[in-house]
Amino acid sequence: MSEEHKKTGLAFWCAVALVGVFVYVLSVGPAGYIRRWVTGPGIFNSVYQTVYFPIGILHKHGPSPIRDVLDWYAHLWRIK
Repeated sequence: MSEEHKKTGLAFWCAVALVGVFVYVLSVGPAGYIRRWVTGPGIFNSVYQTVYFPIGILHKHGPSPIRDVLDWYAHLWRIK
């Protein structure tokens, strides 16, 4: 395998990881919106709390600019 091919593969996987993180963070909006309409301690609420726990921690203990962006995004989806 050539060095050029290895570099291309690394760039590709870095891009995939970056897009994955971006999609994960953006998916909290639609999931939170759906969660508003699901009542009770059902499976969806449990999965939501587990999957988005890292974003909740980041919102609670992260730097102020990150909290502000998360608040703004939550407001767009009427989560808060």
